[in-house]
Amino acid sequence: MTLHEFTNYQHDENQIPDYIELWFDYEENEERIYFPVRYSFENHLLKIVYAGQAPRLSNILRKYGKPDEIWIETKSYKREGNLSVRLNLVYLQKGMAVGYVVDGDIQGDIVTGCFADKETGILHLLVPDVVTSYKDFVSIFSLERHYLLLEEATSLTMDDFMQQFSDPSKLQCIETPTELWE
Repeated sequence: MTLHEFTNYQHDENQIPDYIELWFDYEENEERIYFPVRYSFENHLLKIVYAGQAPRLSNILRKYGKPDEIWIETKSYKREGNLSVRLNLVYLQKGMAVGYVVDGDIQGDIVTGCFADKETGILHLLVPDVVTSYKDFVSIFSLERHYLLLEEATSLTMDDFMQQFSDPSKLQCIETPTELWE
């Protein structure tokens, strides 16, 4: 991994910066990937870390275990030929949320999104013990979107999800009824 660019924003020279942003790049499957990592400060303390790239879903699950919450968002129709399926893992106690987005498909009355090696992820860290809700992770959860908990949106339990999605050799697809997203 290579440091690509560095940005330091201060609105007053005598203060700690509001944020520091670093751009990194790495090569994966002969493709160059660029992503930012932003460190935001509030009252001279590090408040938020945001990374524009996240580890694969199965790696996050194996390293951090069962999330406190899993939220899903999609639509019941394709818009301009596209249908996104969002899967957001929230670790409230760790102050961490990881969001993934994949292209979805509709077959009959089911929306399907498959995550293995196709997901685009972002990572958002907050100071632990100040997180009270998934809504605290505004870079991952757009408050204009309609999210449902895993158990409300699918037939999966949290344990089923962990068993299926933490193993990269298993099919990692989410299925949810279109009627929930109308």
